[in-house]
Amino acid sequence: MTRLTIFGTVAFLAAFFLAQNSYAKGYCVTTKEAMKAIASQNEVLVFRGLSKRGHLVTIYLATDGTFSALVHYPEGKSCVVDFGAAGEVMINERK
Repeated sequence: MTRLTIFGTVAFLAAFFLAQNSYAKGYCVTTKEAMKAIASQNEVLVFRGLSKRGHLVTIYLATDGTFSALVHYPEGKSCVVDFGAAGEVMINERK
């Protein structure tokens, strides 16, 4: 292998693992800032639950289908873990 090939491979792997780490962390701000951003998108709370790790997980949805999923931490920090479009509430009536 040439030095250029080795360098390219190492650079690719470093970028891949850094992107994975960044993705796992999400975009984090204070909970107050997160709620202000959710309100500016006209999204309303459609789901909340306590994760097995003890974090509050919420999902917000707007009438146009845009949605945001957040994880809230006790120290006043909230992280956007995903967001998108074409969201809908699925109701499964159990019998």
